[in-house]
Amino acid sequence: MKSPPVGEAPQNSNELRGLLDEIDIDEAKLGHGMLTAFVFSQDERSGEPFLPGRGFYSLAQKLGYSFQVTQDGKLQFAFEQMRRVSEEQRRLRAKGE
Repeated sequence: MKSPPVGEAPQNSNELRGLLDEIDIDEAKLGHGMLTAFVFSQDERSGEPFLPGRGFYSLAQKLGYSFQVTQDGKLQFAFEQMRRVSEEQRRLRAKGE
């Protein structure tokens, strides 16, 4: 994955989306879950955390994942990915990696 220069954050949502996509694509190549499941958008009305953004789900489909395209189906998929990534991280820590 190409890293931005030190001290430079993504300057707009497109750059951030591209960076998040790169993370998930690189993790998929390693056989890992979608780390960006932990990146939630914010409900515009309530200001409460909502679901991962649309880009998360469209990339998931491109990576071969399937899920029900309903609010509940998307939420379930995001939680499954969070569980998977958490378990992978626990295993890696236990191995000392």
